[in-house]
Amino acid sequence: MANNLSRFLRKQEIGNPVILKLTNNPHWGEAFWAIVMSGFTPLLIDARTGHNGTINLINQSKAVGIITDDLYEYDIEKMCADAANWQKKNPNGFDD
Repeated sequence: MANNLSRFLRKQEIGNPVILKLTNNPHWGEAFWAIVMSGFTPLLIDARTGHNGTINLINQSKAVGIITDDLYEYDIEKMCADAANWQKKNPNGFDD
């Protein structure tokens, strides 16, 4: 997963925050360590945080990406998780 995250954020400067907003599931630990191993700083936010609250945290932290299982759209790179695999969300659907 760290390799996928590195490719996903390859245009971003290492050290910037990546938001981790996941419900409690096995992917949480994978995502946390993938962020750290990729050289980014994890910003952990409660999965119950609403859309407006998440946008506020994105703006305040200057995050370069978000890993989440919510259904909202954001103005930064979004990596979505489902039960089977990780996928990058783009405006046309999902890409691996």
